[in-house]
Amino acid sequence: MDSNELKSLADTQFARNTFLNNVNESYKSKLTVVHNGGMFVAKPELISFLNSWHEPELLVEDEYKKPILVTRMVLLDELKTAYRLATVFWATEIQNAERIRRGDNV
Repeated sequence: MDSNELKSLADTQFARNTFLNNVNESYKSKLTVVHNGGMFVAKPELISFLNSWHEPELLVEDEYKKPILVTRMVLLDELKTAYRLATVFWATEIQNAERIRRGDNV
């Protein structure tokens, strides 16, 4: 390999890593849900927690460590929707990145 090929490969890898970092940031932002003045992240743990309770309203700690009174089923539906949309976005973008990584696309 000559130096131009090595530089091209390094540039491609740098571009791919930058792309993956941007995808990760976008994924995290798509998981964020605002409800009743609080900010919540659609994580499996929070979704499971809300599923395990049966009261219509709960005090739940948001991302800023504040207790927020939430309507359980409304927040649960919002979190499930955000989680589905974010994971589909993430999986699609990662597949696109894997296509770029193959040697014939470099």
